[in-house]
Amino acid sequence: KAGVSGRIWGQSQSLSKIKNLIECEEVENIPQIYEVMSSAEKYFETKIGSRTINTYLIDITKFDILNTKLQNHVASSSAVLPLH
Repeated sequence: KAGVSGRIWGQSQSLSKIKNLIECEEVENIPQIYEVMSSAEKYFETKIGSRTINTYLIDITKFDILNTKLQNHVASSSAVLPLH
């Protein structure tokens, strides 16, 4: 009967300022994609209608081009977050 008090899930104000980064590209146009594919810690494949969405769990700091792209995106969102 006591239930849960407070927030079950939340995010900091600075984190909430970051907009989603969604880019759709052909596989061969994604920087470092073959390195990501071969070294991902985990891989998930999700089918949505006729499309397949591939998700890779990676340490982005190992991929300089992608890491720079993410840092630029976060900086453009005016968020103050450490990226390391």
